[in-house]
This record gives sequence, structure tokens and C-alpha cells, in this order.
Amino acid sequence: MSIPSFPGDECIDIRDGIYMILHYNAPGNFVSTIIVPSASSLNIPYHLHPCSAETMTVLKGELNGTVTGKVVTVTPENGPLIIPPGARHEFQKKAGDRELVICESMEPWAVKKRTFFTDLFHGNKVHNSNISVRPQI
Repeated sequence: MSIPSFPGDECIDIRDGIYMILHYNAPGNFVSTIIVPSASSLNIPYHLHPCSAETMTVLKGELNGTVTGKVVTVTPENGPLIIPPGARHEFQKKAGDRELVICESMEPWAVKKRTFFTDLFHGNKVHNSNISVRPQI
């Protein structure tokens, strides 16, 4: 499995080895790749995107969550998961589970994706992490 890469990508350290690659120059509506090591946990709390459909494609591991009250598990074998505009959703990965690699896309493309995740992980105090931007890869 290779992690998608495009010219101009930006890599954001989330915490505990978790990072997100923002794909500014990817084709179509491809937005980001998120990598969560097996030793790390991930909790994306309930949120929604009022005007954007989101597609989650798991390249490796298992993503568990809830979309409009329905419990979902997304794997490379059963994905992708399409979340319609306005649908409340949340996701998590427990520490000790396999490494998780997720690719996500949005329609329309979320230009403010970096701001969204900075607010989610830093501004809303979901956890005590510092977000720093790594050099472009």
C-alpha cells in the first residue's frame, strides 16, 4: 500500500504519531490522507458538513463510527463510506488496533479543511495536543 502524494501537499502533525496530509493539488475532490499508528487512538467527535458530501475510503485498518445514528465499520474490503451533506457523524480508532490509513474526499472541495482540523484538535480542546506543520513532503 502506498500513501497518495501530490505536488504541494502539506503534512500536519496531529499528535501521538497521527498525521494528516492535505492534498491541495490532487485530482477531483480528493482532500486528505490520515495516518493513525496502531499504538495511537483517534476520536473525531460528532460534527457535520452542511454543504459538503464526504467520502471516507479506508486503505488499511478499520474505522468505526456512527453516521446519522447508524453504527458503521469501514474497511478496505467494504468501503468507501459516503456521508451526505448535513449528516451528523463521528469516528474513532482504539489504541492497539491495526494502523489506520484513511483517504477522504469532499464535494464540493473543502478549501478550509486545514482550519476545520486545527479547530477540531486544538481550538475545541478535544485533547491536549499541539498542532504543528511539518515541512511539505
